[in-house]
Amino acid sequence: MPSGLVWRLVVSFLLAVVCFGGSTVYTESISRDIDAAALSIAGNAVPSIELLTEARSELRHLDAALTRYAAAHKATDRQEILATRARIDGGFEHYLTLPVYPGEDVLKASMHHALRLVDHLVDGVLAGQAVPPSDISATLHGGADELRRAVDLNAEQARRLALRIQRDHDRSSWAAVVLDLLSTLFTALAAWLALRALAHHHRVVEERNELMSRRAEELEQFASRVAHDILGPLSATRLAVEFAAAHTEDPAMRRTLERGKSGILRVASIVDGLLRFARAGARPDPGVVTPVVPVAQSVIAELQPVAEAAGVTLTLQPPATPCSVSAHPGVLASVVENLTRNAIKYMGERPTKTVAIRVVARPDRVRFEVQDSGPGIPPALIRTVFDPHVRGRTQGQPGIGLGLATVKRVVEAHGGSVGVDSKLDDGTTFWCELARADYVEVEPDSRAKRASAQAGK
Repeated sequence: MPSGLVWRLVVSFLLAVVCFGGSTVYTESISRDIDAAALSIAGNAVPSIELLTEARSELRHLDAALTRYAAAHKATDRQEILATRARIDGGFEHYLTLPVYPGEDVLKASMHHALRLVDHLVDGVLAGQAVPPSDISATLHGGADELRRAVDLNAEQARRLALRIQRDHDRSSWAAVVLDLLSTLFTALAAWLALRALAHHHRVVEERNELMSRRAEELEQFASRVAHDILGPLSATRLAVEFAAAHTEDPAMRRTLERGKSGILRVASIVDGLLRFARAGARPDPGVVTPVVPVAQSVIAELQPVAEAAGVTLTLQPPATPCSVSAHPGVLASVVENLTRNAIKYMGERPTKTVAIRVVARPDRVRFEVQDSGPGIPPALIRTVFDPHVRGRTQGQPGIGLGLATVKRVVEAHGGSVGVDSKLDDGTTFWCELARADYVEVEPDSRAKRASAQAGK
């Protein structure tokens, strides 16, 4: 993917995230301001207006009661005056506990002075002083005016807060719309860039697949030429060996020539099998069935001189019953030979040198095990031992590290599996499993016996 496209995709994604996050943060901030303004209106302005309005109403009521009491001195009017003054004082004390707006402190001082004058007036009237009704009304009207000024101030503050709430709400709505729109645009841009990136990746994959297809064709042609170049001399060599074997009278020489002929035929089979495998696109030939034991025996016979030269005892443990696998004989021979030759090659200077090949026939699979008494594989190498060009302690042995990688690829292409169990200074066991061609269905009573035996364990 081009670096410029990656950067544009990253930047678009980050801008979309920033716009979305900014919209959320800004909206939350405005919401807090709106909540504070609404709380101020509900918890300060409105209660102040209610208390001050009730106090003004009580002052008007007190004006009428004082006028009646000054004229008739009735006890009921006196009780009414005292109750009214108590209500005015209680409401004003409650008002004084509320928070103040700018400029309200001055009004509170003026109201406090006006209400003190009202208290003096009330005390004088109740004491029997002769106070003209005009003076009573003037004093009470002065206190009411001071309360009205405070009511007007709180009402103005409530109006300003309401306008501020409306302004913040509108601003928040517009900002949220703009930021959400930008977030949507940047998200769409990021999606478009992502689609371009996917299209570019798809184009690169197609080009790579086309290149791999061309290379596979070239490899197939190359493999065909190599196979032809190998099989041609082998045919001539086989004819020469057959001719020599037919005209020799020495039994030992004849056995040697027969062994050479067998090796030539096996090499031809391996080349032919691997060539078929390559031409099939690394897939097994359909319908091919190969008996296991003859192939394993031919591999043992071919590698026996190599094992003897290395001082290795090579043994084969065939399966209890004959079995076959779905693979070409040359492919199967290549797998068994690679595992066995690998065990002989890396035996090292061990006091006891043995390589045992075991074939275990199961109902649906055939397992091949190659166990050696070599030095073992280091734990760090276990995971990569089947990778191409990975080699252990070679001790000067030739090779390029493709034998086990070839085994893994061939076996897995045939639907099988490979693995290794190893312990340092205690030998190594390579194993592989292939699908059994002559599948054996276990009888119901046998399955029941086997299940009961496993349950008993």
